[in-house]
Amino acid sequence: MTLSINSVPTLSEEAEALAREIAGTDPQPEIQELARRIAEVQIYLHRVCHERHRLLSEALIDPDYETLAMMRKKFRAIMHYSRKFGPNTPMPDDVVEFLHSKPEGPNKFAKILADKARQSCSPLDRYERRALARRKFAIRAFDAMLLFRSMKARGNRLPKILPQRPLL
Repeated sequence: MTLSINSVPTLSEEAEALAREIAGTDPQPEIQELARRIAEVQIYLHRVCHERHRLLSEALIDPDYETLAMMRKKFRAIMHYSRKFGPNTPMPDDVVEFLHSKPEGPNKFAKILADKARQSCSPLDRYERRALARRKFAIRAFDAMLLFRSMKARGNRLPKILPQRPLL
């Protein structure tokens, strides 16, 4: 996530193609540059979503996935039992079953989402919020430039956005 889009050739090419699509047939360098800014942020947003998907997919595929909180709880159970009965005493079946339990199905998915939201997805959420804000401002600048150019072509007259009605 720290690499610039321009430093990765495939992403740079993808951003250029998207910028050409956004700008259309307009060869003006100002329009091309503003379209490039929108495209770069859009590619960055795609990278953030892809990274979040990768993190969640890896956790879902892992058959031995255990949340940090559950690992601590199991460790505390082992320590408590060992201190209470001694380290050489065999553990009861219910404790062994608890230690070998793994989340499955929807329960596993919910635990992964909760665990990853606290750990690794939080920075990704920040990256995404910043990128969405950057994209919003890039689109506004692009639209403002298009409006400015259309006004200039009309002789600086404002475009008719609302129908002309008498005020009541």
